[in-house]
Amino acid sequence: MNTAPVSYINLPNALSLSRLLGVPFLFWLLGSGQLSAFLGLYVALGLTDFLDGKAARWLNQATTFGAHLDSAADFVFYLSSAWFFYVLFPDYISPNLFYLQLLLGLFFSSILLSLLKFRRVLFLHTWLSKLGGAAIFFAMITSFFIDTTLVFRGVILIYMLAFTEVILIYFVHGEVHPDIRSFFRPRF
Repeated sequence: MNTAPVSYINLPNALSLSRLLGVPFLFWLLGSGQLSAFLGLYVALGLTDFLDGKAARWLNQATTFGAHLDSAADFVFYLSSAWFFYVLFPDYISPNLFYLQLLLGLFFSSILLSLLKFRRVLFLHTWLSKLGGAAIFFAMITSFFIDTTLVFRGVILIYMLAFTEVILIYFVHGEVHPDIRSFFRPRF
């Protein structure tokens, strides 16, 4: 992490902020039936999730604030992605409802555990959570062209593993930096 004075205005933070502020436009485009524009903006915003961290490391602009902004943008973008899936592709979700309920239980358990142990909500950037983000991003895009019922199940299973890992990290390693790589590599 960079120890220089924090500058909140930099390229990585602008990318994260654009993802956060772009999500309401996705809802508007979906609501107005502009699916091509929705897909284009979804792809652009999803790419910012990949680019913000790369830019932060490459430009030596990684900060705690940037990690928290990225987490907030990820939370809003990927939670909204679940809603978009529900609205756009309900036939792909209905066979996966049991798995989705298990996932939601793990998700809320990780949040509750974080609140109880650390008095705040932590969102970790583990390799599994990053894989889940990439998987839902590609599943959303692919769903416009083919049936992704089983792909969506795979996304759910990846996230189930990711939230199980987060819970284990909280129990074994305690409060960690948001950029922790995995349970087995607690240093980022």
